[in-house]
Amino acid sequence: MRARRTPFRLTDREVAHLDQLAASFGGRRRHGGVQKAIADYQRLGEDLAKGYWGNATDYAQDLEAREYLERALVALDGSLQERLARVVQDLDVAFVEVTRDDPGDRLREFHRHDGSWWWRRVPVKPGSLQKDLLR
Repeated sequence: MRARRTPFRLTDREVAHLDQLAASFGGRRRHGGVQKAIADYQRLGEDLAKGYWGNATDYAQDLEAREYLERALVALDGSLQERLARVVQDLDVAFVEVTRDDPGDRLREFHRHDGSWWWRRVPVKPGSLQKDLLR
């Protein structure tokens, strides 16, 4: 996977709007906003391409950035939602390139989740994560 920077610039008004929405689902405190969640999800894809060296708990925490972005997409509408959806779609493509389907949903043993598709994917190069997932 080639490293790519995904620009997502927000006006002050858009930031205020997103902050207000994020407060409704508790996201701002944990992820620092949409721009940080984008950066975190992008970094996860880059880390996965190199070989993931965290454990299952780390991986689940890293996937929380994608979960946050999904909540933001559901809460938004109009052009801001469309712009964010394009960025997330590009990051999803990169994520899928460096992961594979996990029909056994082994991550559920370490982290309760809603079953969204990103929770049921594991790294192609699992590094030390493999130890947790193969128990």
